[in-house]
Amino acid sequence: MKDEFKYYEIEASSKLMSCIQKYWIITDVKIDKTIDVFPDGCFDLVIYINPSADNDIFLTGLWEQNINVEIYKDIDVVGVRFNPSSIDLLFDCTLNELKNTKDKFRKSMVKQLRDLDMSILYRLKTIGEILSFCDLYFTRICEHQKNRSVFTDLYTANTDESVADIAKNTGISTRQLLRQHKDKLGITTKKYINILRFIKAKEMLLRGVESTEIVYTCGFSDQSHFIKEFKKYTSYTPEEFLNMSDFYKASQNSSDSIKKQPKEHKMKLNKLSPNFAVNEIKETVIFYEKHFGFKLIMAVPENKNDISQTLTDNEEYVYAIMQKDNTEIMFQRSDSFKEDIIFAKDLSISATVSFYMQIKGIDELYEKLKNSNIEITDIKTTWYGMKEFYAKDINGYILGFAEEVQQTQE
Repeated sequence: MKDEFKYYEIEASSKLMSCIQKYWIITDVKIDKTIDVFPDGCFDLVIYINPSADNDIFLTGLWEQNINVEIYKDIDVVGVRFNPSSIDLLFDCTLNELKNTKDKFRKSMVKQLRDLDMSILYRLKTIGEILSFCDLYFTRICEHQKNRSVFTDLYTANTDESVADIAKNTGISTRQLLRQHKDKLGITTKKYINILRFIKAKEMLLRGVESTEIVYTCGFSDQSHFIKEFKKYTSYTPEEFLNMSDFYKASQNSSDSIKKQPKEHKMKLNKLSPNFAVNEIKETVIFYEKHFGFKLIMAVPENKNDISQTLTDNEEYVYAIMQKDNTEIMFQRSDSFKEDIIFAKDLSISATVSFYMQIKGIDELYEKLKNSNIEITDIKTTWYGMKEFYAKDINGYILGFAEEVQQTQE
């Protein structure tokens, strides 16, 4: 599993935590593979990033049993794991027909925004773009929703809390709760509470809790009942589950292993993208397009109600992502940057750092920039075997360009 793909989980923004449990990502897939996924009490929007065509997007229902999910070589997957409380806040559909299965996503399934089109999700080609878009889209919908979901208390319920207690807390009758839950989510309330009990038992098992304590804490009648219920949802006994090598088990256990071994760094750096605070987005985008060949990936207008892939003259922007080859840079207007990052409140634009980029074709780039009005240093060969020079962009940032001497001389 370790070398076949990588799996990450990312928290949603604070405004969305009641609706979105997590974003999850599968990347660096080396081979086509089938993986086990166990019930987690949630439903998911799943985006397969297709490099050469529109992305494939699916909406899954709630799982009552373990299911097999296909992943494919060189295809990144981004998932949005929704709490069931979000079904009537964010969506215009039910999950009744999606129990234990998935369906092709249609934008009519989700609540619509007049000025932000969900269909852009089919065309975004990086993980960062998809996460940013989902955060923006679902935050905008939540801002328009004033009512509390009837399923919020159910999702956060204790496993020993009765349906009648939950119904009383939500202010509706038990009968109404049972009917609405079945209509919206496709499974009965009793079955869903049993899934929550399984999730709690699984998490305790992964933490090394003795099975006798799990039986008592989670309300199983005895050891046999615990094993039977666990196998119903996973196809494994608890002992088999602990012994198997499975990505889901590993990912669920990762946070605990970090806590148990604080001296061992478990963080893996997936990507580093500098975010430049700038005076003006459009001028900066044009500058990097003209002089360095970067292409605009996405931009966020001043009113933050859309994501654009082109800039228009009559619109002001607060954020943009640009890309060249495998390198991605972000630009954020200074006022927005300081609003988001409190440490930058009293800082001026530019910094006492340089952004050092190793490239090919340094002589050609140097001659091009030398004939422009950009401030650059002389090009020189260093003692450590690099030919390099530095340039200052229109916001005062220092950009370093370098190429190995051996490559230049070929």
